[in-house]
Amino acid sequence: MSEWLKLDTGSLNTAHEKEINGVKVLAQLSPHDVPVAARAIRAAGSVLIELQYLDDEPWNLVHREPGVICRIGRHSGRLFGIELSDEFIRARQNFTIALESVNPINPTDQYRQNLVSENYRISTAAIANRISDLVTP
Repeated sequence: MSEWLKLDTGSLNTAHEKEINGVKVLAQLSPHDVPVAARAIRAAGSVLIELQYLDDEPWNLVHREPGVICRIGRHSGRLFGIELSDEFIRARQNFTIALESVNPINPTDQYRQNLVSENYRISTAAIANRISDLVTP
């Protein structure tokens, strides 16, 4: 599968209660931080899932652990892609479990860390929701 599949951004980016300076507010990510489409590219020995957003930016390759390479936005820290080796997936039984076992990339400042963690949570949920359409055995 190499065609882009639209993602249900409304169900992914739901408002949640958060406390800021002692005040409870409803918060959600900016639409620019939620992936709108995904596609899978099968290579020899691995699967690459790419994510598309409303806007694009340059990204860096980050090797998280053996068998896991992430494409991380240089400015936003958003997840633009994740490549998992077949060996990494087999060791964790299936693609969904393998995806959930990868730790997100966390920058050092707390504000950006919260945004990146939430982007990663929503991105992996989006992939999991369309896993059967993206990755076929």
